[in-house]
Amino acid sequence: MSADELISFFVRNNSKFGKNKSTFNALDIGCGTGELTRKILEKFKFHYLELIDFSEKMLEISKRKIHCKSKLILSDFDHYEEYFKFNLIYSNMSLHWSEDIENLIKKIFFKLKPNATFLFSFPNDKSFKDLKIIYKNKKKNFNLNVLPSHRKIISLFDTNKCVVKEKKINFTKMYDNPLNFYKELKLIGANFKMSNENESIFFLRKIKQEIKINFYISFFYIKKNE
Repeated sequence: MSADELISFFVRNNSKFGKNKSTFNALDIGCGTGELTRKILEKFKFHYLELIDFSEKMLEISKRKIHCKSKLILSDFDHYEEYFKFNLIYSNMSLHWSEDIENLIKKIFFKLKPNATFLFSFPNDKSFKDLKIIYKNKKKNFNLNVLPSHRKIISLFDTNKCVVKEKKINFTKMYDNPLNFYKELKLIGANFKMSNENESIFFLRKIKQEIKINFYISFFYIKKNE
């Protein structure tokens, strides 16, 4: 759902993108299974494409989906530095896994070339309310990264230096039990251990009832001025 929303959000804000697409370079940050890039390639073609993920398994899945000139990089995007090479940088539901999402976003924008676009989405700090209540009631520390607020991310950008478009959506998904939510995250490449040693997750195995997971998703379209 969020991948389709992100692409639609991009197209609405940049209808002229792709007129010179044969010269454009693109980067997918935290590509996961490559589904976002696969869908983008249905609409646009690029001269050069890179996909970054810390999971070799996710890159192998992406490789089977991407049938164009591309480079797959096994790396933590916090340590990647070559953001200056691209006309379009995009990321769907990945940046919140950063060690410091605010510094990462500032670094990407600083290195972004003039007239290039940075497109991204993430679950903001209003997400996962019911799951957080379970952790609180069980006196456990919530184990997912601290999620950024929508307002805080807006404040990182100087509108004298770029065009900023943003939106928020929310939706709810039901899971048979809380542990299935984590299993789904793991399948799409989230970086945490699903093992008996990880007590911050596996206490959930005793909870058998359905759980409602609320997602509040922030979308940002950033175009750096020339």
